[in-house]
Amino acid sequence: MTLTPQPQNVEQVARTPLWCLRCGDLSGMDILLNVILFLPLGFGLRLAGWPRRRVLLAAFATTLFVELAQYFFIVGRDATLSDILTNTTGGLLGMVLAERFPLLLWPSPRAARWLAAGAGAFWLALQAVTAWGDGVTLPERPFWGQLAPELGQFDRFRGTVTAAKVAGEAMPSARLPDIRSVRERLLAGGGLEASAVSGQPTARLAPIVSVFDEGQQEITLLGQWDRDLVFRIHTRAWSLGLRGPALRLARALPADSGRPFTASGRLHDGYLEIVADTGSGPRTRRLALSPSFGWSLVLPFENYAFGDAVRLLTALWLGGLLLPLGYWAARSRAGVPGPGSALLLIGITITAGLAGVAALFRLPPVHWSEWLAAGAGAGAGWLLGRRGA
Repeated sequence: MTLTPQPQNVEQVARTPLWCLRCGDLSGMDILLNVILFLPLGFGLRLAGWPRRRVLLAAFATTLFVELAQYFFIVGRDATLSDILTNTTGGLLGMVLAERFPLLLWPSPRAARWLAAGAGAFWLALQAVTAWGDGVTLPERPFWGQLAPELGQFDRFRGTVTAAKVAGEAMPSARLPDIRSVRERLLAGGGLEASAVSGQPTARLAPIVSVFDEGQQEITLLGQWDRDLVFRIHTRAWSLGLRGPALRLARALPADSGRPFTASGRLHDGYLEIVADTGSGPRTRRLALSPSFGWSLVLPFENYAFGDAVRLLTALWLGGLLLPLGYWAARSRAGVPGPGSALLLIGITITAGLAGVAALFRLPPVHWSEWLAAGAGAGAGWLLGRRGA
């Protein structure tokens, strides 16, 4: 994963200082993933009986080797001080987790109550951060409209754009004249529209029309990936260096060149919406943003957009996060008859995290599958906890 060449990123790597601590537009995502990447190393070595100092030295030496290889030999890979610090931190946290592992698996009832409370609070905080990150936020800097631009981090749209609109107004391939008005309309739910003639399918995401600010920060983009249509817009998650929400409409664009089509995308009232029309009637996909989409904030896959797997991934995410809550809640009742209060606490936590957070941040009601997944995860944890009690 870390030593695979990425020649398409050479220009971006050249702009990244070796000593940077927050590197690139997705710096927050990189920091979290680098910590997680080395957790198993520290965990496994400490569990195998290595002394603390040796575990930390192994984590540091491993990441130093990787960064030196990336800097001197591997094309298109970032080598930074941030990676060394975050990887080593991940090894440290894995080591601490290994030392506390027996307590986490077999806590006393009193410790289990604290662990259950911590698990519930962590999940609620994660739901709130995700919901907050789904809100659109736009910098107060000049915006530039772009029709089929050639940008180093993207593929190139091989068709021709005949007309474009941003938030309902005609968009030139130049600096936009009334930035304040454009910002207000985008914040109110406006989006991008394009009329174009198709080209060949693309290998990577290619902007059909896009808006960037003068600092080369992406504001909103409507693009083609293979034959899929993709829309995304700048949200608070991007401001934290995390991956913002994007929507994909599969097989929406023509497979051959020379065919006219129209496309549009927007984020309005908590719904991502994308529309494509190749002449046989519009195809539309609409997805309600959810506080349970936290998994998408840190996906390492380049230019990910919500596809058909969004419900399954969300269910796995919720089930995995709420299983420890159910487990520790059950362990907190060891030797005590009657599960009423602990189950009530689980129910209140799930309701607050799904319905309460969505309402607080003015998002649409969550999908029924999220309730099912949350209940299944907490229920599975409860059964495991009671069996081992």
